[in-house]
Amino acid sequence: MAWTRAKTALAVAAAALAIGTTAIVVTDAVREANSRTKQLPDGSILVLNRVSFGGTNEFTHGRLAERILGNAIPAKGIKLWSLQLARPTRLTFDCPPGKSEMVVEFKVTGPNAATQPLVKPAFYHEFRCVIRGESGIEYVQDFWPGEFRQYPDGYFGLIIASRYPRESRRLWLRVERREKQDQGGPWTSVAEFSIENPVQSATQAWSADGVNTAKKIDGLEISLGQITVVTQAYSARDMWNHVVTVPFQVRSNGLTFTNWSATYVQVEDASGNWDYNLAGHRSLDPRYVWKLDANLEPESDFPPENLLTVNLPKPSSAVTVNLMNMPVTISWDGIYLDATMPTNRTDLALKFVCVTDEQGRRTSKSGSGSWNQHYFREGNFMMRDSGIFTMSGFRLTTVTFAIVPNVRTTFYAQPQLLNERLAR
Repeated sequence: MAWTRAKTALAVAAAALAIGTTAIVVTDAVREANSRTKQLPDGSILVLNRVSFGGTNEFTHGRLAERILGNAIPAKGIKLWSLQLARPTRLTFDCPPGKSEMVVEFKVTGPNAATQPLVKPAFYHEFRCVIRGESGIEYVQDFWPGEFRQYPDGYFGLIIASRYPRESRRLWLRVERREKQDQGGPWTSVAEFSIENPVQSATQAWSADGVNTAKKIDGLEISLGQITVVTQAYSARDMWNHVVTVPFQVRSNGLTFTNWSATYVQVEDASGNWDYNLAGHRSLDPRYVWKLDANLEPESDFPPENLLTVNLPKPSSAVTVNLMNMPVTISWDGIYLDATMPTNRTDLALKFVCVTDEQGRRTSKSGSGSWNQHYFREGNFMMRDSGIFTMSGFRLTTVTFAIVPNVRTTFYAQPQLLNERLAR
């Protein structure tokens, strides 16, 4: 024990020496970074603190000695004389294999930092960051995790971007603010920064499929029409600036299935931009060919043999039932409902349909949820009462779910930007 304390004391002493020897370097770095600072109206300073590019990006927060010592500090921290040290906070952001992203760290400093609107934003998306290059469209990004967070070394906010102008030699990052939620905009610039792009990407030599080319899979004909991208100054309802239309169609024997849709679409463009799931409000670069790995499933009109209604288990418990010879495990904690099925059946998917209360009223409306092919999580359910949705005054008793076919296919497509005058 004494030797452990001695080693820790030596480490702390070494850290103190390191602090002294690196102070000039830090001062020089701050002096060089003056171009990355912008004064805000309340006197606070917004700093473009760090930018990282790669498949794994890590940011560490804590006092300088804590960052130097890292995990050499005991998990419960340590106090030596008047110096109290804790392990630093490490934020790690990993991409899927073969992918990369840009992570930008901003910092707010000054006497008013704690009350700065970036640190204490309104409940709606009051701020956003717009990324642009020397040409092409602009990309809107949200601050993660929605606001600036306080750490021992200050107040920091992150932008995590898997979509940005990867071929551009310079990147511009513009922080914007809006005054009202209900109007969607206009957005006004708070500060803009410019940086070099150290990792200009190579373009994949992909060829686009013809528009409406049909692919035959399991008796179905699946086609993809013309993808269109519209850019706009702002959305009427949210912070985003794109409208992306991706018209998939599923047919069989000349009949169009209107209840089928592309439920999960992993997408990337030939420049290296990517997204876990294609979104109608976030575009990739429409100048390049897109690769779309699509999972298509029926969304409604399920046959009776694909449906099952079961009683919800007691809170904090689980039950396993069978549908179509597949075990489905359901758990319920009184707020959130989780359901899972085995993942070895890539041709099947699990879908939430609705819940029912003790009066027999049905609802599929939940306040939050997440899902994938073999899992769903829904919670904070809302029931309509006198024409108004409410989250109280009812007790849920059953859940209905479905097991449906899942069809996977890949398309290569060249999007069309409909309003090119808005792109740089």
